[in-house]
Amino acid sequence: LKQLEKALNCSLVFQRSAGKATVKRLPAAKLSEEDVGQVLNLLAGRAPALDVALTIASNHRKFFIGKGGKGIRSLAGSTAKLIVTATGVQGWLLPAAVPDGIEGMDVLTNAVDGLKDRIKQGMKAAEQAAAGCLKTGPSLGRSWSRDFENMKADRSAGRIKKL
Repeated sequence: LKQLEKALNCSLVFQRSAGKATVKRLPAAKLSEEDVGQVLNLLAGRAPALDVALTIASNHRKFFIGKGGKGIRSLAGSTAKLIVTATGVQGWLLPAAVPDGIEGMDVLTNAVDGLKDRIKQGMKAAEQAAAGCLKTGPSLGRSWSRDFENMKADRSAGRIKKL
């Protein structure tokens, strides 16, 4: 919160019970009150700052999200939080996305657009990874039946390992 106040050059007082934020602009503030309100909506609004409608196939989700969420965290970086739903990806910006002394909303809209592009690229990469894993490659030359036959042959020949 302090970092956000410093970046916006204003004082913020949040009333959780009422769901309101009081903004007092400091003399050095460069953003208008409307712009500060837009910044707060991008960071903590009821509606997500970005909503990318994607149909993510069930066999692609694990490649998109990654083990332990590593893939989705790498897409978001330190500037956003993303949520993967059945209908797409939603997200909000974090205070780290707001640079100190911000002068206009274009910085944040560019951040949201860049995040959308990274999500689409991540989805394409997940599709390619899923396609690569689903290809049937050459067999490793082992099968259950052959191993079972070898075990039976060893047993009949009296070759039993003693532990």
